[in-house]
Amino acid sequence: MTTKPDLSRIWADGGTVEDPDVTLPGKFDTGWIAEIPTFENMNFLQQLFSTGLLYLAENGISEWSNDIDFAANAIQKGSDGNVYRATAANGPATTIVDPVGDTTEVWVPALNTGRLIGTESATDVYTAELPTVADGFAFEIEFATVNTGACTLNGLDIHLMGGTVDPAAGDITPDQLTRVIYRSSPSAHFELDRTGKVVKTVVTATDAAWTPQPDTKTISFDEVLGGGGGGGGVDGQGGGTAGASGGGSSGARGAKTTSVIDASYNITIGAGGAGGSGNNNGVDGGDTTIVGSVGPGTNVNVTCPGGGGGTGLLANGAFLVGSGGALAVAPTGVDFGTRGGVGEDGISTTLYQVIPQGGSAIGSGSRGGNNGSANNAQNYGDGGGGCTISAATTNIDGGDGGDGVVVITEYL
Repeated sequence: MTTKPDLSRIWADGGTVEDPDVTLPGKFDTGWIAEIPTFENMNFLQQLFSTGLLYLAENGISEWSNDIDFAANAIQKGSDGNVYRATAANGPATTIVDPVGDTTEVWVPALNTGRLIGTESATDVYTAELPTVADGFAFEIEFATVNTGACTLNGLDIHLMGGTVDPAAGDITPDQLTRVIYRSSPSAHFELDRTGKVVKTVVTATDAAWTPQPDTKTISFDEVLGGGGGGGGVDGQGGGTAGASGGGSSGARGAKTTSVIDASYNITIGAGGAGGSGNNNGVDGGDTTIVGSVGPGTNVNVTCPGGGGGTGLLANGAFLVGSGGALAVAPTGVDFGTRGGVGEDGISTTLYQVIPQGGSAIGSGSRGGNNGSANNAQNYGDGGGGCTISAATTNIDGGDGGDGVVVITEYL
């Protein structure tokens, strides 16, 4: 590879130079013939070459001038300091077009990125010092404040990608670089390029019309959990009797990813089952479902069933077993799923008791209660704990199961 020479030196910078075109008009066209050029002429030419190399080294990109014919895709620096690209040939041989102020798009901005500071003159009214822009011109800008809804930049509407939807409150984050693209049609406007942004949503209550972001490319339903079953209760009989009910099972768990985006989704969150009272069984957890409602519709149809409730128990013997809740039915419509965790059986003998724990799909389940009410579920979709009793006449309630949940990640 060639080593860069010292381009800072100018030949004959302190010597005598003479333009051969001055002494012999037309000499640049004919060049040397059978002759011995003067040293002044040679100094001029070598100074011309070394000065040209230094100019390019100092500027990097040549500054536009009206005496050069430019080919399509030529790169030049305008008098405003911005860099432009020619979309068509131009110059003295065709039409001279100055890139600064050009509205015919013979010259367009060549560097589609820059860093600007946007100020705010009124709520949601932003301003910035922009160069001449053409369709597709992109730049990064730091906005002064968060937006409360629809907003403008230099008098033009700001939309999300696609050019029809206004940004929602909070889509513009202040003091953070935001990529913006200028679009000339159907009417002049700016678009927020949110490519690569991730939006996380946790749905804990039934939502009949959850709506994704307008510019979402992919949706991942990361966690879909059915409701946990309630733990069984125990009916105390007193004396030397003892008993242990079963823990509730957790809801089924699944995940689903789609790049076919519906306009909205019906999401139903499965409720956790109530714990049993007395010798009653715990209530089964409810199903959590996601169904695309507007658009392709059938692309997403997910069901994560709830877990079974634990078995209640009448404490009237020496060796009693309260079965844990039935394992949830397998989820459907998912890319990956499990049936969750099963609730523990409660066991009571004359020597020991097993305190039944509720099942969990994502961690440790709810602990059971010993001669007292069991613990309610602490996590989404967990089963409620069962309970034990000995020589008591009171009724002990099983723990309540946890409600289901849907965790959503949108990739813009």
